[in-house]
Amino acid sequence: MYKKLFLFCLIFTFALSLLNSQSSDDAHAHYKKGVQYFKDGEYELAIKEFDKVININPNYGEAYYYTGEIFYIWYDHYSAFNEYDKALKVDPNIVGARIKRGTIYNEMGYAEIAYDMELYSEIGSFDMAIKDFDEALRLEPNNAEAYNGRGYAYFSKDDYERAIKDYDEAIRLEPNNSKFYEKRGQAYFFYENYDKALEDYDRAISLTPDNNHSKDMREWVLSRMRQDKKNR
Repeated sequence: MYKKLFLFCLIFTFALSLLNSQSSDDAHAHYKKGVQYFKDGEYELAIKEFDKVININPNYGEAYYYTGEIFYIWYDHYSAFNEYDKALKVDPNIVGARIKRGTIYNEMGYAEIAYDMELYSEIGSFDMAIKDFDEALRLEPNNAEAYNGRGYAYFSKDDYERAIKDYDEAIRLEPNNSKFYEKRGQAYFFYENYDKALEDYDRAISLTPDNNHSKDMREWVLSRMRQDKKNR
């Protein structure tokens, strides 16, 4: 009697193990297919594959992350935020999800979405962004986009010194990224260091000559410099 029960339990455990292994393989196959659709720009097909992954394994964090990426591309930042949030609940170490959720927290500080989502106040959203970028940098200390995002959050809180330090790090890691020079130039401008601001806008324009925003800001800096000189 006990021998038969033992054999039954053994066979059942083995069958369950095979089933779980097959489910894991199926989830990974759908995930790979979804990633390829994502790379090809076939976003609706990609979401269907990621949905299949989640149906098989609700703890597949990367599937939530890529679904969030698609919603972000579609400018549905409310849905994107929810997907990044789900991804981080099952796997807190997905750096891309940290950075994108932090980016949306930053956006919440200035956009109507902050009130539609009814999650955080203006300043609170920047604080939450900083927490996400802090964690991203703990996981990947040389992630330029995390420094850039945190720099923007500090800038938005009028903490220009910290913002400049983070943009310094972003530029150290990616010295040819014109966006970082433009943002640091903006921080220098509000910090009233117009010489440094001008240098950064000049560098941004040299890297991307068709950057009209940097050109406009450069003229604004020159205007303020002339005004300051006139007032002395």
